[in-house]
Amino acid sequence: MLKVLARPMLSAVFMTSAWETLKDPAPLAKHAEPMIERYRKLLPDWVPEWVPTDAKTLVRVDAGVKLGCSVLLAAGRMPKLAAFVLAADLVPTTLVGHRIWESGDPEERTHFLKNVAVLGGLLATI
Repeated sequence: MLKVLARPMLSAVFMTSAWETLKDPAPLAKHAEPMIERYRKLLPDWVPEWVPTDAKTLVRVDAGVKLGCSVLLAAGRMPKLAAFVLAADLVPTTLVGHRIWESGDPEERTHFLKNVAVLGGLLATI
C-alpha cells in the first residue's frame, strides 16, 4: 500500500521539473552549455551528424526521459526500470548542476543533498 503512495510522491519532483524544462529549455540549456561543450569535444568521429549535440536539444531529450520515466514510476508500470533510469540520470545532473565543491553556497548544498535523498528513494525502489 505504501508503494502505491510513495511512487507518485517520488516521481512528482521529476514530473514538474521535466515539464517546466520542456516548456522553456533555455535557462537550463544555458546552465548546462559549458559542461556539454567540454564533453562534446570527446565525441568520437563516427558519431552521426544527426545525433544532437546542442545544449537545448540535449536538455529537452533529458527532460523527455525524466518525464516518461516519472510517469511510468507514478503509474507503477515497470517501476524498477523507471527508477533505475531516473537514478542513472540524476547522478550526472546532480554533479553538473550542484557543484558544491566549487561553491560555498548553502543553498547549493541543500539542493545537492536533496538530490542525494531522492537518489536514495529511487535506489530503494529498485
